[in-house]
Amino acid sequence: MLNPKPHLTHAKEDYRFLLQEKTSYLYHLIFCYFASYKRTE
Repeated sequence: MLNPKPHLTHAKEDYRFLLQEKTSYLYHLIFCYFASYKRTE
């Protein structure tokens, strides 16, 4: 067996993917907020 704990590495990749999704969503929110903020000034 090459990988004794496949479910562990899989969970780690899922977590990394979720983290990337959350950060990109956060950046999207910040970008939208600043865009609307500049528009109102």
